[in-house]
Amino acid sequence: MSEKVTIAWGLRRILRDKVGDWCRPRVVFTTLTAVALVAPHALADEPMQRVTLEQALEMFEENSLELRLVAADRDRALGFARQARAHPNPVVAFSHEGLSESGRDYSESYVTLSQRLEWPGRRGARAETSDEEAAVLQSRLDAERRRLAFEVKRVFIEAAAAEERVGIVRDVRAVFRMAEESGQERFREGDLSGYDVRRLRIERARYENLGASAEIDLNSARLRLASLILPDAPGIAPTAAPEGAPPSEGELEEKKAIVVALERRAEMRSAEAQLAAANASIRYLTTFTGPDVTVTGGYKRQSDGFNGFFVGVNVPLPTFDRRKGDLEAAEADARGALARVDLTRRSIENDVRRALVAYASLSGRVSLIRNQLLSEVDDLLRIARVSYSEGEMSLLELLDAAEAFRESQILRSRLSSEHWISYYDLERAMGGVPVAATTGGTER
Repeated sequence: MSEKVTIAWGLRRILRDKVGDWCRPRVVFTTLTAVALVAPHALADEPMQRVTLEQALEMFEENSLELRLVAADRDRALGFARQARAHPNPVVAFSHEGLSESGRDYSESYVTLSQRLEWPGRRGARAETSDEEAAVLQSRLDAERRRLAFEVKRVFIEAAAAEERVGIVRDVRAVFRMAEESGQERFREGDLSGYDVRRLRIERARYENLGASAEIDLNSARLRLASLILPDAPGIAPTAAPEGAPPSEGELEEKKAIVVALERRAEMRSAEAQLAAANASIRYLTTFTGPDVTVTGGYKRQSDGFNGFFVGVNVPLPTFDRRKGDLEAAEADARGALARVDLTRRSIENDVRRALVAYASLSGRVSLIRNQLLSEVDDLLRIARVSYSEGEMSLLELLDAAEAFRESQILRSRLSSEHWISYYDLERAMGGVPVAATTGGTER
């Protein structure tokens, strides 16, 4: 017989054998306590792979499909940058001309070697442009890695908090289930009014719905976590939420924090590399004011005995195509890249300000609500049960206490998870551990 069936059978036997005792508050108190203690174990989830936050981040680095896409773009840009340094290949040609007239034969044979010589500075400008474009993709990869790492941390915290909320709702739901069932017995015995019975049914229905919704939220959070770190897994559960509070940052000065973020953020490096690439592209296109020269040399032999070497130079005349349109487009790209640098700087500054305000607000609320106002609510339900068992509290007052206990525990859980998420968001906004803002800005 399974554990759930055994518990249900035992509860039904208690209800059958103790109908006459349900009028006594102490019996209800004892039964509710037993259910609250046993229910979490009886309703435990099926085994699921559990990971720590460090393991989740390692799995993300190994399995992230989003990172693979950006890394492929970066590798392609590196290949183009390597190719941009290549010199033009020489060309070797062999030719033979056979002629005849009135029985007389004549032939000429050639061996030709040609080499195109690029205008001075063109190859260097082309290589610089490709290098900066590769730097753009490398910075974009770094930015995407940090953004997705924050998503992993956020979803990890949310999954842990969702599991904690499921446990809280299960505990209180078990109390309401037993209360509603005991209320039915007491109503048949005439010890409980019809209004109280209907009220208990409403409360139980509400908690049944809350429990189902909490389970759905938990499953969704685990699926989101798996999609980030192990896409093929049906779901991954965190071991536990981070304990305690995030590291204390003291009073982070906004100006210093912004300076540090501008130095660290890969988005800023990417925008600056885009500007450098646009300027290098302009320098590359200006080299086309001078033509590429092709030098040709070779050996010629004739059938009449004449032979010798020859040399030639080919110079294209920039009569119709002077690359002016390409140059104008490159100059427009440079103006856009400069505007993008300013826009990125402002975006980072606002991002840091927003993260600082959010973190300060959460820190203040945690200090007041979680650490002070709700610091002594863990025994609220126990006190209410004792009061009920001694006849100092009605059944509905006990249920109100259970509801207050649930709300306080969920509020504490939500504040703790939001506090950690705001810390990791500040870490993302500053491009590294926020505490470094007070010590010079080296990323850790």
